[in-house]
Amino acid sequence: MHDGVEEQLAILADEIGAPLVLLDAEYSVVAFTPHSVDADPSRAGVILRGSPRESVRQGLDAAGVREARGPVQTPAVPGVPLRILLPLRVDDVLMGFVSWLDENDDAQVRRTEGSPRVHAIAQLLHARASADDRSDLVRRLIAGQVSVSELQDDGLAADVPSRAISVRADGTVPAVAEGLLPGALAAQVGGVLAFIVAEDLPLDALREHPGIAVGVGPALPLAEAAMSWRQAVLASRIASRGDTEHGSFVRWDDLGVERLLARIPLELVRHEDLPKSVRMLLADSRGLDLADTLLAFLDRGGDAAAVAASRGIARSTVYHRLERASAVSGVRLDDGSARLDLHAGLRIAQFAGLLD
Repeated sequence: MHDGVEEQLAILADEIGAPLVLLDAEYSVVAFTPHSVDADPSRAGVILRGSPRESVRQGLDAAGVREARGPVQTPAVPGVPLRILLPLRVDDVLMGFVSWLDENDDAQVRRTEGSPRVHAIAQLLHARASADDRSDLVRRLIAGQVSVSELQDDGLAADVPSRAISVRADGTVPAVAEGLLPGALAAQVGGVLAFIVAEDLPLDALREHPGIAVGVGPALPLAEAAMSWRQAVLASRIASRGDTEHGSFVRWDDLGVERLLARIPLELVRHEDLPKSVRMLLADSRGLDLADTLLAFLDRGGDAAAVAASRGIARSTVYHRLERASAVSGVRLDDGSARLDLHAGLRIAQFAGLLD
């Protein structure tokens, strides 16, 4: 996710008049400014390696680079040009370094002292590190790998009711993450965005965001976030269908028999696995229309007027389709047992994508 580090580093490089490398607190490369001709072989080498050799790290530590409060020259190493390292700190905590080739140009150092870019880069590194820490905490919470004592050590109350939320966004998760629930605990887990939020946090941003499927777990103590997460993932399976009565925003607490359906390995369900009555219904030339109307009718407890309103059709059309569905499926809709086969079979077919 772009956080502005590269942009700020490029502006600082123009102010200083030198190509720059941004390092973290362990001297590993975070970013660098592109130049078509790079006369700094040590810069090119560190960029290609990514992380410094242990001997280089030890040499820098021994030279007191970590304790420096201003620009410091790297120790002399045969065959390696001298560099300037400018420590970046937030609340006296070392976040990293800006580094450039030492050309004995005092003006370059003076330009850094008054540049707001230095402070901005330090703050961005701090925000990035904090986000990484929060993401790791979320991943461990939903995996059930955080103890009550660890939560307390992090200043979190293990018994505070919290919800886990699973957001599916088809590969656009990084872009989606920037605008949803700012400040909440969040992490990307594969192709899913995981949130841990307080029980009373409004979720309107999730409900109203287009192109995503949201599953909301029950409110449980933070120490039990793994259970809330498992149920949020199941709810998001229902939400990902998008064409159910629940829509693309589904709370686990609102689900009935769908809780069981969500646990079925739907990717293994085939047409031949469906009840005979459902297979006969779908075999009709208008099977999909009949199935849609019948499922809506069964979902609404037999309220034909509600079905007509939801589908934008006349009530007489609803009755006609129901009669046709009864005839081709061989099921009387006043037969409770047969109606159950139809309802459950159609719902499973819907979740398995067999009604698309």
